Amino acid sequence: GMLESIGYYDPEQRKCLRSGDVYAAIKCPAGYVKQSEGKVFCESDCKDGYTCLCQPCSKLEDPALVLKAEALSTPWLGGIDVPLLEAQTAFELSCARMGRCAEVASGQRIRWTLLDQIGLANRI
Repeated sequence: GMLESIGYYDPEQRKCLRSGDVYAAIKCPAGYVKQSEGKVFCESDCKDGYTCLCQPCSKLEDPALVLKAEALSTPWLGGIDVPLLEAQTAFELSCARMGRCAEVASGQRIRWTLLDQIGLANRI
C-alpha cells in the first residue's frame, strides 16, 4: 500500500522502518515529489499518540521542467541576407531532453524560458 510505496514499510521484513524523523524517512516513488511538512502530516482523524500521513507525495507533471527558446529581434550588420537567415531559423515548441531546441545563425538573440511545473511550494 501507501507505506510501502513511500519506503516506510519494508514488506520483506514485514515491519515499518524506524526513524526519529518521520518526514525524513518518507521516500516517494519515481514520478512523485515529497510534499512540504504542512501537507504531509494531518491532525484531523488521527488517534492520540499516532503520526498520520495524509498526502506525503504528489505526482509530478510530465515533464517537471519545460525549456523553450524564441528568437528576439537582432540588429544584423550590413551585407547579411536577413530573409535567408529567417528561412533557415527553426524553433521547436519545447525542448526535449538531449534534443535540438533551435537552429539559428551565430549572433541571433534568443530568449530561453524554463518553466518549473513542480513549484516552490512542493519542493523540499
